[in-house]
Amino acid sequence: MKAIYQKNLKFFSTIILILIILIAVLFLVLKLNNRTQNNSIALPNVTPKVLTFNRDEVFNVWELKHKGSSIGQINVKYSNKDHIIFSELYVTRNIDGKDIILYKINEGGFFRFGDRDLGFDSKKYGGFLGYRLLLIGNDFLVVQYLGIDSSKFSDPISVYWNPDKNQFQATTEVPKYVLDKVEYKK
Repeated sequence: MKAIYQKNLKFFSTIILILIILIAVLFLVLKLNNRTQNNSIALPNVTPKVLTFNRDEVFNVWELKHKGSSIGQINVKYSNKDHIIFSELYVTRNIDGKDIILYKINEGGFFRFGDRDLGFDSKKYGGFLGYRLLLIGNDFLVVQYLGIDSSKFSDPISVYWNPDKNQFQATTEVPKYVLDKVEYKK
């Protein structure tokens, strides 16, 4: 009888140990999965600039995502009452309660982490009126520079997420993957 009791004790002890290990593994998998979902895409090692703006002047218009993970929020400061033309655009991400600027567009040009990515000669366009948002996708946006003289405007400028560099990039050429997603005619 004692032998049967010891045999059953070993069997149940083994089952309990296996259950504890399975629960621990399940807990770790769920914790890692939750951490992956909560964290956004990693950024390059740069010194972030904290965005400060008047919430009454800046509007959140879109969340950019890459493969389901959040890249950042598009916030614009409109320069007209119709909310068609904007003077400033920020792609931001909230990190530790602060809105960090990932990309900025304003009268001075296009800026990635504070460094100039693309600029314009406003004299060519008769001065700066603003930008028009032409298209927004999951991980890109297309804008157009507008001069004060309404007949002068730039070709479309694409700002897209480059997953290889973990940063936004601006180009005056519409990237092929953007063309594949939308019907675009120049």
